[in-house]
Amino acid sequence: MKKVLFTAMSILAVAAMMMFVSCSKDDTKKTDDTQEQTEKEFDINDYTVNEAMAGATSWGLIGPAQAGGWDTDTDLEKVSDDPETWKGTIELAADKFKFRGNDEWGNYDLGGGTIEIGKPIVLSKGGGDMALAEAGTYEVILYPQHMVFFLNKK
Repeated sequence: MKKVLFTAMSILAVAAMMMFVSCSKDDTKKTDDTQEQTEKEFDINDYTVNEAMAGATSWGLIGPAQAGGWDTDTDLEKVSDDPETWKGTIELAADKFKFRGNDEWGNYDLGGGTIEIGKPIVLSKGGGDMALAEAGTYEVILYPQHMVFFLNKK
């Protein structure tokens, strides 16, 4: 009888230990999943290429948020061809702006995104003015063929 009782208690102890280990693994997995979501990096391949935006030899930010108003844009510098990437560090006022290529409105007019500092902002061809809530110096990173950009406050 003692041997049967000891065996039953051993089985219960092992089962309890397995449940504890199982719960611990699940908690670790949840933590890893949460970290993956918050640490996921921006992937330009998540954004469709719009060939209509290819071919501009210059891109700039225009509107009253920058010094030139709606008359003169602040040029961005091309830093990559693949993917096409344009950057600039610009002093911006809390006001409206858009992007345009080749200093023209017809073919290369991008706007309409909802501003979120440090996050990808999706644009649309011919989209509306965007409003910046807080003045400051910003790094602007534009991917015109993917119609997405970033604003990072300096």
